[in-house]
Amino acid sequence: MNRPENSEDSKPAQGKASQDDSFAEKASENQEPPEELGGEEGAAESSESVLPEDLQKKTLKSLSEQIEDLKRQNLRLLADYENLKKRAAKEFLQASTVGAERVVKKLLPVLDSFESALRHLSDAKAEKKFIDGMELLFMQISDALEREGLKAISAKGVKFDPNLHEALMKGNSDEFDDEIIMSELEKGYTFKDRVIRPAKVQINQKQ
Repeated sequence: MNRPENSEDSKPAQGKASQDDSFAEKASENQEPPEELGGEEGAAESSESVLPEDLQKKTLKSLSEQIEDLKRQNLRLLADYENLKKRAAKEFLQASTVGAERVVKKLLPVLDSFESALRHLSDAKAEKKFIDGMELLFMQISDALEREGLKAISAKGVKFDPNLHEALMKGNSDEFDDEIIMSELEKGYTFKDRVIRPAKVQINQKQ
């Protein structure tokens, strides 16, 4: 009786299939199920990212103090800057005033000579047109200097003020009260409210 030719060949094939199934089962048993998101570890990480309430308060307090300190520093810097601007402007004004004052002081003798010349021209009965021209020129010079800050100091008939006047002579007259200026010997001037030359005067001093 002849045996089927494929009986022996089928056994190895069946054995191989059973081995493959066994290997698949073992692989499925050894395979761990995937971790679910949002588990205990995720919750732990989430809780660690949130600061405790006390620490939050301390952090906010520290930040608030730093902000207030920066504000104070900014205000001090602004105040220092404003003071620097004012000081610089004041120093510049003082420097320019001092420079102008020096020039004006040098012009005072010229004004004195001009006034003296006008008096002599009037006494000499010079030609009226010439006198009028000189007076006009003197007025123009005086007005220009006055606009720059030059002012004559009042003298005759006012009470003596040692801050404005310099007494060179004393007199005794019933026409004036005591310490009243009787006459002006040399005109005094102020420049921008500063005395640059006191008026030289004669005052009345009753015995």
